[in-house]
Amino acid sequence: YGRVPNLLTSQTQLRNITATNVEVFGLTQQLATGQRINRPSDDPVAASVISVIDQRLETSEQRQRNLSNGNAVLNSLDATLSQIRDLTAEARTLALDQGGIGSDEATRASTAEVVNQQITQLLAAVNRDYAGVHYLSGSKSGQPAFEAFNGGYIYTGDDGGLFTDLGPEVDFPITLGASVAVGATSARQQ
Repeated sequence: YGRVPNLLTSQTQLRNITATNVEVFGLTQQLATGQRINRPSDDPVAASVISVIDQRLETSEQRQRNLSNGNAVLNSLDATLSQIRDLTAEARTLALDQGGIGSDEATRASTAEVVNQQITQLLAAVNRDYAGVHYLSGSKSGQPAFEAFNGGYIYTGDDGGLFTDLGPEVDFPITLGASVAVGATSARQQ
């Protein structure tokens, strides 16, 4: 029927050998790396799916770290609030004891010293931080919540707060303003 020129036959065979070599190279690369896709051009659809899955994994891992960090902050905050509760209960008991009959000047002076120590402990407690985050300073978490001011104490934080991302529509607070944590701040007391 017709004769095929030798040049066409050799070009076709060369093309087939080259395609086979490229395929063997791809399979060798897959075996060496253990991955079916090494470049997005290997399989654009699969590469897109892998990209979406990688992004979801990274988001999940970040949220897990956020949850772990939030848990640690809350455990520290819980211990601090327990200490604040205990200190205020002790101070209340001392104040009630001094209101009764039989309290002389020396007893009141020693009780005042105990109360001053409790105030110092309370100041340390409300200014406590976890990993540099002062959790009772609201959104001003880089600074202590209270500081000494004119013989008293002033709140330097705010009523906002810092939140951590735990998922869609789940903003979890990890810092509190003082009005939330220990009641409203008040005017100067004598």
